[in-house]
Amino acid sequence: MAVTSKQIAEMVKVSRGTVDRVLNNRGGVKKETEKKIREIADLLGYVPNRAGKALSSSRRPILLGLILNCEGNPFYKEILSGIESCKNSYPDFIIEFKIKKLRGYDVEEQLKAIGELQVLGVMALIITPVNDVLIAKKINEVATEIPVVTLNTDIEHTDRLLHVGCNYAASGRTAAGLIGLLTGGRASVAIVTGSMSILGHNQRVQGFLSDIKDDYPNVHYVGVVENNDDDIKSYAVVKKLMTASPEITAVYFAAAGVYGGIQAIEECRADNMPIIITCDDVEQTKQLVKNGKIEATVCQQPHRQGFEAVHLVLEYLISGKKPESDVLYMENQIKIAQNID
Repeated sequence: MAVTSKQIAEMVKVSRGTVDRVLNNRGGVKKETEKKIREIADLLGYVPNRAGKALSSSRRPILLGLILNCEGNPFYKEILSGIESCKNSYPDFIIEFKIKKLRGYDVEEQLKAIGELQVLGVMALIITPVNDVLIAKKINEVATEIPVVTLNTDIEHTDRLLHVGCNYAASGRTAAGLIGLLTGGRASVAIVTGSMSILGHNQRVQGFLSDIKDDYPNVHYVGVVENNDDDIKSYAVVKKLMTASPEITAVYFAAAGVYGGIQAIEECRADNMPIIITCDDVEQTKQLVKNGKIEATVCQQPHRQGFEAVHLVLEYLISGKKPESDVLYMENQIKIAQNID
């Protein structure tokens, strides 16, 4: 016999309305009470009536708010594709997105975007957060009312429901291993990243440096520059880097801005190109791999990231089903000219 919300209410000694608020993720319940209700519901195997919820949803769209730092970054094309494709998995529901597309990693712009989505009354927030204390504080405020999912990059010290993205530290270690193999363990390597204020970028750099230190004592680290995931800025900072450090024999692009950065490298070192390892397989990167200018690129399944972030938060909103883990990592994939397509 199916367990009802009334039975759960009697066991926890609260009203049925309180149980409904918790199981339908409407907020306004003390954390201790919410935890107890969810524990009892899980223990008894409570499953909401999906057909009834479908009828409810047909009258009220499920409105999801998304904040993506995607302007000028072609990587997010596949993430957005995955987000949109998830709608097809829920034909009984009306699902609407309010997407804020930001350029770069400005804390005030991101805070403003969160506030605007709150005013619109979104039922969940999916965000690629800047790793900043003000953003963390705001996410914790939002998370008392609606579920928050961090997408592609995570943030420290928050009550977010889930993170869907790349294991950045493992990605960085993979890149270090590739450079170690391709250079015979002897190189002077520089790193080009997006922003050290993005937790994922930071983790990728630290993973790379940790592996180099432990496994490749003859690989010399020259330094790191930030390009804000922008090809124009990447061209400028990489040209300055290559001019100032002619000893560089390997470059690791730990984020976007690859096309502009390689243009600068070619201008400085066309007759003596360094070993280049990148991330992801956006169209421009694919062509550079095929042309032999990039030896390998470490990819992270962006379409699946977008799909799973929406899928898991919808499951939580519709059925109250919490993800099995608060982190879902994608597989790191090494692509070279022979398998880039």
